[in-house]
Amino acid sequence: MKQSFYFLFLSFLVLVAFGCSGKVKVGGTVKYSDDDSLVNSGEIVFSDGVTSARGSIKNGRYSVGLMKDGEGIPKGNYQVTAESIRSSLGGQPTESFVMPEPLKVEVIKNIEVDIVVDRLKPLELPSNTPPNRR
Repeated sequence: MKQSFYFLFLSFLVLVAFGCSGKVKVGGTVKYSDDDSLVNSGEIVFSDGVTSARGSIKNGRYSVGLMKDGEGIPKGNYQVTAESIRSSLGGQPTESFVMPEPLKVEVIKNIEVDIVVDRLKPLELPSNTPPNRR
């Protein structure tokens, strides 16, 4: 009887120590809808309405985490959005894009979520606009 108890107790400890933390790995690709090219930079946000997990887009790939990229997120239902990142000078985003609408994703295991965004074209002013307003 004691051996069975010890075996169950040790099995429980092993499960807790090796991945029963409740977090799952989430990542994927981000592509443009017009030509399937990869988005080079930006940010992906998974939100459950209470907390948000973020992941940086680097060379078309991302992985999310609550505190740092790639650490994983708790299982649950999320709304996923993609955001352009402004340049370090506070100017225009290095890449401009928009998601047509947020994705709804149920995360219950490690998963790849591929995201498609629409490319935004730079704002062009009419040629008759005075130079100091361009």
